[in-house]
Amino acid sequence: MKRLKEQIAQFNEEKARQIPKDILDTMNTVTLGLKAINLEENSLKTGDKVPEFNLPNHNGIN
Repeated sequence: MKRLKEQIAQFNEEKARQIPKDILDTMNTVTLGLKAINLEENSLKTGDKVPEFNLPNHNGIN
């Protein structure tokens, strides 16, 4: 079985063959932006509880 690092490299190679370069560039720019604002560190982790919230229904009513 391939190691995760090898699987990721293979996935990235396949992605580069299938997705146009301008779209890949946009994806990479957005990823760097998310890393810059520490999205991962500020996200919920396994075992964290989601804060209470309400979502509107299809009529826009909470």
